[in-house]
Amino acid sequence: MKIPIEKYASWIILFSALIVYVATQSQSLDDWDSVQFAMGIEHYDIRLHHPHPPGYPLYIFIGKFLNLFIHNPRKALTLLSAISGAITIWIFYHILRRYHSFKLSISASALLLVTPVFWLTSIKALTDIPATLAIYLTVYCGLRYINTTEEKSSGSEGSKKSFKNISPWWLYLAGIGTALGIGLRPQNASALVPCFLTTIIWRFNFKHFLVALIILVIFISAWFIPMIIINGGLETYLELNRQQFNYRLDKSNPFSVLADPYSPAHYYKRARTHCRVFFSLGMGFGTKKFYHISITLITLIGWILFLIKGGVKSRIFRFNFPWIVCYLLMVYLTLPADARYY
Repeated sequence: MKIPIEKYASWIILFSALIVYVATQSQSLDDWDSVQFAMGIEHYDIRLHHPHPPGYPLYIFIGKFLNLFIHNPRKALTLLSAISGAITIWIFYHILRRYHSFKLSISASALLLVTPVFWLTSIKALTDIPATLAIYLTVYCGLRYINTTEEKSSGSEGSKKSFKNISPWWLYLAGIGTALGIGLRPQNASALVPCFLTTIIWRFNFKHFLVALIILVIFISAWFIPMIIINGGLETYLELNRQQFNYRLDKSNPFSVLADPYSPAHYYKRARTHCRVFFSLGMGFGTKKFYHISITLITLIGWILFLIKGGVKSRIFRFNFPWIVCYLLMVYLTLPADARYY
């Protein structure tokens, strides 16, 4: 009997990713942030930089839970990254499958699985992949909400769209995904909040919006209030974050977009370096100029074909464009152009 591969494709890609990432887990705490997260598992206190502000409360809580069974902070956090990476690819496949062919969806998911920037962050004790999972979950729920079949009701004024039968549960789940994502990595609010707002505005329903907002506040409060209590109160927490923010945007800090004199040339050079390092290191294309030129041409050809086929008018592009721009702006402003994460 012929086995329908497509029926089980998402599960195959899920378990394949899980096996690969678990088998290649980092055997050390590769990054100073990882060290701080591990110390946070042992004793959570932002005032001691266990971990550094803004605190990553939900990430530390989940890590503590896994550590109850593993008894090793490094293994607990790398396992969390591995599981999150596998589930992210699983959701990525389902997002693509709603709009594209099976071959394209499975090929893109397999490619994401082995892409260096994704693979490496899926095996390290960092917040990046668990937080990315929250973004993908929010995007998926948002797309399901806006794609709810519209009814048409006819009357004396002609055919009108009715949104009465739109299921609000996808919007509520998007709100939960937003709250969890901010708790995992607060910086990702730059992507999660625009995505959540886009979902609300796309099919605005005041009742749905009000309930989703209440759910969002409840889930944020569930991790924010305990974090404030543990770390000495709201005033102390805000002061710690102010210090961290000033450090990140201090002109003497080479990480900062403000480190060099204000000039179009400086901003262009920073953007160019971001792109170069991402493609050369993150995507695994090497550092030689030939590779940079090649991938630039491939990217331009892809965008040209996308524009010719009217891709900018597609629902999935219009939905994702606002939050992607906001997220990239956050990366550009706060991370160094040669960020080690790439």
